[in-house]
Amino acid sequence: MPGKLRIFWTTEEKNVVLAAARTLRERQPRSTLKQVGTRAQATLPKQRRRPVNNKLTSWLSTALKSGSPIATRGSRAKVAKPTSATASRAKAGKAAPAAQPNMLQTLIEQGAAILSGILRHPSVRDALGSTLRRGPASRKR
Repeated sequence: MPGKLRIFWTTEEKNVVLAAARTLRERQPRSTLKQVGTRAQATLPKQRRRPVNNKLTSWLSTALKSGSPIATRGSRAKVAKPTSATASRAKAGKAAPAAQPNMLQTLIEQGAAILSGILRHPSVRDALGSTLRRGPASRKR
């Protein structure tokens, strides 16, 4: 049985989703990141939308806080043909290294999102539940 194909967004698609997410965040600040992620992807064709999971919400959170357009980072990121505006931004980025004052906060939030996803998994909940149900007398010493 073949598994679902994974979707890797181009830089252009990431920027479109991020712009839509920023607009939604401004209009509806009380929306959750999952709601924002789902609605922001409405700008993409159905076959290019991704499921909203912890990784996507973590990316959205980080990107919304950074306030800058997405730069291509990993080898998986597909690069669209650069425009003159993109090229000038890339040159400016190389000239002056960007300060990252919120790096620690971002790292903490991403770690919390990952931990939250792990703790929500049914097998982890079962294991924690059975461990917590046992009293201190029944534990091995």
